[in-house]
Amino acid sequence: MQDIPLGAKGSFAMLVRPPHLANQFKDTILPPVFATPMMILMMENAALNAIRQFLDPGESAVGTKVDVSHMAATPVGHRVRAEAEVVGVMGRQIHFRVAAWDEAEQIGAGTHERMVVDLERLGKRLVRQAARISIKCVGARLLLQVPFPEAGWRRSAILRHPGSLSRAEPDVRLGARSSHLARHRWP
Repeated sequence: MQDIPLGAKGSFAMLVRPPHLANQFKDTILPPVFATPMMILMMENAALNAIRQFLDPGESAVGTKVDVSHMAATPVGHRVRAEAEVVGVMGRQIHFRVAAWDEAEQIGAGTHERMVVDLERLGKRLVRQAARISIKCVGARLLLQVPFPEAGWRRSAILRHPGSLSRAEPDVRLGARSSHLARHRWP
């Protein structure tokens, strides 16, 4: 990583389309306005654009913290833009001030942090992590196995899949060693 100067700026812009609306992106009960997660995505992209030129080959910067306010609604068809400015650098941790606007007004503002990472090292870690967790689909059920090395064995849970992973529920056939999973509040 090269030295990242304070004041380095980046931006990101897009046209608000139907998939970016809260009532389509999140839940139909919401109004047809630009979704907050999409605004945050723009701010994160602006921050990455601010430091892109200072990253060495094989490096990237992942988001680690977001603290923003979404202050105004934006309808479909409007152009929106986000800007980010580097306000602090502590080792590999980069701090940004972020803001977003639509065609009429400022719609969001806050702070964001990113961590510079070595992609090869991160890739190896993800491979190790993926090898520890096993998810198997058996008909309409998912078998989730999670290791607990301190206990020396794997805990398992069978999840019923009533049409949506986000609404999966633990099956009553959980073993005694999986009692912590039975107590877990599934989304």
